[in-house]
Amino acid sequence: MLEYYILHREPERQAFFTRTAAGLYVSLVSEDGVIRSRVLPGLHSG
Repeated sequence: MLEYYILHREPERQAFFTRTAAGLYVSLVSEDGVIRSRVLPGLHSG
């Protein structure tokens, strides 16, 4: 699994994670307050 998402109706409770080359999951950094998937085009938190 390359990305992991926690989706919630309240945006502040959503989280997107990506897997590093070492196999660890790290939080995706938001751009202008919107987190965008690197794996699924068009999937974003905003």
